[in-house]
Amino acid sequence: MDIMADRSHILFRCVTFILNAFVLRHVSQDVVGVMNVRLLLLESTILYLSREAFRRACLSKTTDHNWAQVINLLWLTLPLCQVFSLVFGYIWLYVLTPPSEDITQHYTLGVWSICVSCIVEMCCEPVYLVSQAFLFVRLKVVLDTIQIVVRTFIFTPLIVYQPQSAVLAFSAAQVISACVYVIGYYVYFYVYIKRRNEKIALRKKDDDVPRTGKEEMEDDFPFESLTDFLPARIENQVYQPYVTFNIVTSL
Repeated sequence: MDIMADRSHILFRCVTFILNAFVLRHVSQDVVGVMNVRLLLLESTILYLSREAFRRACLSKTTDHNWAQVINLLWLTLPLCQVFSLVFGYIWLYVLTPPSEDITQHYTLGVWSICVSCIVEMCCEPVYLVSQAFLFVRLKVVLDTIQIVVRTFIFTPLIVYQPQSAVLAFSAAQVISACVYVIGYYVYFYVYIKRRNEKIALRKKDDDVPRTGKEEMEDDFPFESLTDFLPARIENQVYQPYVTFNIVTSL
């Protein structure tokens, strides 16, 4: 199954490459430069500064984690992303020289759309990190591929019919693909947790049957519902300072 996922990922990458080549036939190089340099650089900057330190810190010593505390900590990436979006959105619009209106009239909308898509994507950061900590590797490959496919297949038809609104189409594709990406993570874990709870209930009725390695991993999964991925007040638990320390040193 992992080989099939890798092949699908390569296939969709090839399709995306072909579609991008097709886009170049309908959009000027200056507009492509605005999208692929200005706007995607903005996205990379906001996402990197908002979450990279948290990912490095929280993906170390995962077996020792108090996951309720880690989830609360990870939700700090959302307000942090909002702050970075405002700061860098302002810089991209009013400090850096904007492209002329002859190139695009939708640059301002494009900048704020990138900021919104980053904030939306940050809403699944706790779920993403849990998936990495518990080795849901195939899930990341599938959802990354779906995000690329959704983005490409929204953007391409729009610029075919309205090439003068390429930045507008790009903005819509970014926001919609980010929403699909976030929804995909939560839907997957909703189904996974539901099936896991059903399997555990069945195994309790027959305790004499030895557990497989996969069943042991399912039993060790510390989340029992989607609400466990939301921030919550924690009482009577020992604080784990090394996670915060790792975040500070990563920053």
